[in-house]
Amino acid sequence: MFVTAKIQKKDGTLQDYNRTKLLLSMMRAQASPNEAEQALSSVESWLSQLSVQSVNAQEIHLKVAEVLKGLNPQAAENYEIYRKSHARSKPQ
Repeated sequence: MFVTAKIQKKDGTLQDYNRTKLLLSMMRAQASPNEAEQALSSVESWLSQLSVQSVNAQEIHLKVAEVLKGLNPQAAENYEIYRKSHARSKPQ
């Protein structure tokens, strides 16, 4: 699915949606490639239904965690832990 929405980062900048980046982040959280693809399809469907030009990155992260919980609860927990630790390690 082709997603045209821009992602609004924490600092306010806009970036193009990056499917690969999101897919890899789920697999780093120990989701299988199939689970990550399934979750990504759900997230992209949700994004396309929003009919907005930009989406806050935090909203996407919450949606990914929600979808992963239904597919692989441990991967969802790992994803949330990674996101929280990654957010703290970035300079403000």
